[in-house]
Amino acid sequence: AAIDAGYKQFNLPWAPRIAGSLQVSSGDSSLDGSRLETFNPMFPAGYYYGGPLNEQIGPKNAIIPQAELDLHPTATLGITLKALFVWREDTADGLYDTPGFLILPGSVNSQRYVGASPQVLITQQLGRHLTVSLNYYHFYRGGFLTSQTRTKDVDYFSTWMSYTF
Repeated sequence: AAIDAGYKQFNLPWAPRIAGSLQVSSGDSSLDGSRLETFNPMFPAGYYYGGPLNEQIGPKNAIIPQAELDLHPTATLGITLKALFVWREDTADGLYDTPGFLILPGSVNSQRYVGASPQVLITQQLGRHLTVSLNYYHFYRGGFLTSQTRTKDVDYFSTWMSYTF
């Protein structure tokens, strides 16, 4: 299940938009059962479920609330600030990546909290057809991941240009 809602103040400077979203997908409460209870998306889209955690944490056994603030200092410049948090829906089940492969089984510990990630996205329109975007986020590991020595926090930076017709 997912919900996304926001409100934009056109009459304020920088036209701020405050938004929030929540994505919840079920996990399997019984590791020994013959029935799979973990949500199985047919066509998972990492960015939709995990925001900037694209390809790292997927839409299985996850509770992902997000807060967002969009600002427009000029007509062509956009700044988006996001905060994303991840919990396991069921502590008996593990943590999965976007394609659905198990990253860590639920048996490693009973911690529900997976981590948090602030994000900054800056988008500059350079003309009628061309836009340049810069994106940065840092993923802070939560209790479920910090107990594992092979896990680490992640820094991610990307930039791209978009040409639209």
